[in-house]
Amino acid sequence: MPRDTGVWGFMGRFAQKRLIQALWKVGITATAWNICTAVGADCLGKGECRGIILESFRETVNKTSFDTVAWALLVYLVRLPAHGLWSGVSHDQGREVFRKESLMDKGNNLLHHYKFEVPEIVFGRGMLSQVGSCARRLGGRKIFLVSDQGLFKAGWVDQVMKSLMEAGLDFIYYDHVSINPKDLEIEEGAREYLRHGTDVIVGLGGGSAMDAAKGIAILSANGGRIRDYEGTDRIIRPLPPMVLCPTTCGTGSDVSQFAIITDTEKRCKLTLMSRCIAPDISLTDPDTLKTLPEEYICTTATDALSHALEAFFSIASTTLTDVHAIKAIRLLNASLVQAVREHTPDAMENLSRASLHAGMAFSNSLLGIVHALAHPIGGYYNANHGSINAVLLPEVIRYDLPVVTEKLPELAWGLGHGGGDAASASEVVQEAVESLLEACGAPRSLRSLGVQREDLPDLAEKALHDACLMTSPRQADAKDLLTILERAY
Repeated sequence: MPRDTGVWGFMGRFAQKRLIQALWKVGITATAWNICTAVGADCLGKGECRGIILESFRETVNKTSFDTVAWALLVYLVRLPAHGLWSGVSHDQGREVFRKESLMDKGNNLLHHYKFEVPEIVFGRGMLSQVGSCARRLGGRKIFLVSDQGLFKAGWVDQVMKSLMEAGLDFIYYDHVSINPKDLEIEEGAREYLRHGTDVIVGLGGGSAMDAAKGIAILSANGGRIRDYEGTDRIIRPLPPMVLCPTTCGTGSDVSQFAIITDTEKRCKLTLMSRCIAPDISLTDPDTLKTLPEEYICTTATDALSHALEAFFSIASTTLTDVHAIKAIRLLNASLVQAVREHTPDAMENLSRASLHAGMAFSNSLLGIVHALAHPIGGYYNANHGSINAVLLPEVIRYDLPVVTEKLPELAWGLGHGGGDAASASEVVQEAVESLLEACGAPRSLRSLGVQREDLPDLAEKALHDACLMTSPRQADAKDLLTILERAY
C-alpha cells in the first residue's frame, strides 16, 4: 500500500480507526495486521497514521479477545525499539498502552512474540584486515571513512586504509569527531560525503565515531539537520550501506538501532532510534583494544555492564535479549578486572564479546533510568558516558529491585553467585555490582565528574523526556529521578 495512495490514503481518520477495530472484532486479524504493518512500513514520518493505530489499540484492548496476531501487532507497535513509540506518539501514550494492567495480565504471551534485529557480525582478532572486502560486498567503490585522530595516531586508521586499497577501493577520510559527537560535526560530515560522491560509510572507533558515521548516513540521505530526526522512526529515506568497527569494549553502537548526538545549542543529547540506523555489517577486532588507555577499558566496559543490566530488567526484554544480557554479564564478571589490571589478550577479547552481546540485548529491549539520566548529564557537561553510567548504576539497581525480584536469581548466577531465593539474590546482586565497579576503578560519584549539585533538578526534569525511561521496569517521576541523582552525587 503506497504512502498516501490506495484505499487507506483516501479514508478519513475515523474510518481508518473503525476499519482496524472492525476487522479485529470479526476475527479477521490477519487483514488488520497487514493493513497496520503497511501503514507502519509505508507511512514513515506520518505521525497521524501511527496515532490512529495506537488510538485503535487503546479503544480495543478491553473489548476484544486478542489472538496471536493482535499480540504480535502490539509488540510491533509499542514494544520494539525499531517500531515502538513512533513519531507523533508521545512517551506517555506508549506507556499508557504498554503498562495497562489489562494488557500485562493477559500476559505471558508477550514473551512469545518479538522481533530480534542484528546486522551481519564479523568477529575475531586480525579481522580489521577484512574491512575492505566487507565494504566491497556492500557495493562500495568510494568509501567515506569516519574515525578520530587518536585512532589515526594508534595506527588503526592506516590498517583500515590499507585494507580498502587492497580491495581496490578509493576513500575519503573524515576525522572531525569529538567525544560525544556534535551536531555541527555531523552536518559537516554529511556535506563532505555528498561533495565527494562517496557511497559506503565505514565507521572506526568508539561510540563517538560510530554514532557520527550513523548521523552522517542519516543526513546524507535525508537532508535537514540532525535534530530533525530525534526520537523514533523519523527517518524516511534509506541510508547508505554502513560497516561499523568498534575499537572500545562497551558502546554497542556497532549492532544497535540507536545514535546519540549532542545538540550544541541546547546542550543536551539527542537520541535517534530506527531500524535503519543499524549498520549492514558489524566488524569487531579485539586486537584494537591493545592501544585503549586503561581508564577507557574500565569506563567502556562498565557501559557494557549497564547495557546488559538495563536490557535484562527492561519491560521489553525477551528470552533472546536475556540470553545475550546474561552472557555479557558473565563475561564482564569473569574478565573485567583482569583486563584492566593485566591487559591479557583473552580477557580483552572477552570484553569485546561482552560488548557485542550487551549491544544485541539492549538494541532489542531498550534500556532504563541509568541511560535516561546519563544522556542529559553527558550532553550538559560533556562527561564520559561510561563513567556516568558507572556512578548511576548501583543507585538505579537499588531503585528497581522491588519490581524485578523474579529475575534476580538468574542475575545473581550471571554475576557468579548460584542458588538462593529472591531476597538473598537481591543482596548478592547489589554487592556484586558494587564490588566489580570498585575493583576495576570506576568513578563512584557524580561530584567527581564535575556535576554541580544545583543542576540536579534540571537534569532530572530533562531525563523525563528520554525514550529510555519508557522501558524502565519501575516508573519514575521527577522527584524519584532527583532522589537517585542525589544519592549518586
